[in-house]
Amino acid sequence: MASCYNQKTTSITIPSPDQTTADTKQNPKTTFLDSSIFVSNNAASSKSYIAISDSVAQTILYDYFRTKGVIPRKELLIRSTIKTDEASVDYDTIYQIKSGTLTGAVITYWLGPFDLNGQCFQQNKALILNTKNGYMITNFDFIASRFIIDSTKGAAIYGYEYECGGRGIIRQFRIDLR
Repeated sequence: MASCYNQKTTSITIPSPDQTTADTKQNPKTTFLDSSIFVSNNAASSKSYIAISDSVAQTILYDYFRTKGVIPRKELLIRSTIKTDEASVDYDTIYQIKSGTLTGAVITYWLGPFDLNGQCFQQNKALILNTKNGYMITNFDFIASRFIIDSTKGAAIYGYEYECGGRGIIRQFRIDLR
């Protein structure tokens, strides 16, 4: 798995995926940090595309973390006693991805102590790949938590880099998964 951490990057100017021609005339083009990530474990990727539902993504995520001893947050809420430092996982969102060689979704989730909160606590990310043997969760934290995903189009991920220390949004990004 490749990482873009501390690597030289190139910024290019491209229209955002949702801009129309009229929007482009009224609004100048957005500058993106443009990068590619070559996904490991995609050799067994299925070429057929079936969108992953929220409920399937949650089941895959929670089943994986149960094997690691981490309990879904909603199950901890049911307990009568909760250790505040006990690790929990909480599903957030999936973003569908599809290319000629890669199908599945990017999943975002919260992982940490049950009562952890604050603006600097950001979502973790992983890939759920559609393989010949079914869905497989892999490539945990393939992008840093400071990169917030806004949307996907094909196998491109769009979003922004966020610094919680007061600067806020630093720059927009586009990452192509290959």
